[in-house]
Amino acid sequence: MSDTIIHTRRLTLRPWRESDAETLYRYAKDPAVGTPAGWPAHRSAAESLDVIRTVFSAPEVYAVVPKPSDEPVGSCGIMTGDTLHSACMGSDDAEIGYWIAVPYWGQGLIPEAVDALLDRCFRHLGRTTVWIGYYDGNDKSRRVAEKCGFEYHHTAPPAPSPLGDIRTEHFMRLTKRSVTSVRDDDRRPPRRPSEPQTEAKADTGIRLRPLGRDAVTDLRAEHDAPPFARCDAARVGYDLPTVIAFDAQQFRPPPLDNGTIAVGTILHLLDRHLDTHRVPKH
Repeated sequence: MSDTIIHTRRLTLRPWRESDAETLYRYAKDPAVGTPAGWPAHRSAAESLDVIRTVFSAPEVYAVVPKPSDEPVGSCGIMTGDTLHSACMGSDDAEIGYWIAVPYWGQGLIPEAVDALLDRCFRHLGRTTVWIGYYDGNDKSRRVAEKCGFEYHHTAPPAPSPLGDIRTEHFMRLTKRSVTSVRDDDRRPPRRPSEPQTEAKADTGIRLRPLGRDAVTDLRAEHDAPPFARCDAARVGYDLPTVIAFDAQQFRPPPLDNGTIAVGTILHLLDRHLDTHRVPKH
């Protein structure tokens, strides 16, 4: 069990304790939590205690604890090496898993936790690629990955889940290279004064105004958020820094149900077209 403790704006990610067993059982007994992820609802506090002593005692497994309480309401973790479960994953890759109790759905807590785990993977654990897998129909898990900048990679053949049924699992991927482009924006040259502040409209219907890319640091600071965090769509739509003229057929950031878009996802897509879609001069 790791002794690492991670703090985010609203969360403490800490190791699980045996004293958490009753709380874990209270939330994990709900089939709505475990069934979509492929694990059975807990049947007793004793079973929850056993899970804490075994599954949750692995390195890099954390209790998700909203501040200022000390009560866990979910779990998240980083899997590496033999615990990876897709043939497409390299030995030096990592995989992130997560769940949160039903009363805390829709509050953005798990994306915040995943952001912190991504930072740990890339900056502290030396990983260059991180994966998230989710079963077909588990849209909540998929949306978490999208909000954190992950992109679809592949779908595995149908196979038995831990519950014994046959399921199809989809995998999404995020690389350190794509994230570095977000963090290092302040190193990029700003828009030249001669370049016009023209507007273009992407296929999503969000109006995007080209600005100097060095302004991305100010955007993050304004939202008090880590590089992967999501921002309000209207704010991103008018303040996202870029020197690219958007092409409606090629620039398609995934719209999210709650009207937000992952900054990391947008910038990753923009970087792809940086050399071929610059703002035209007049």
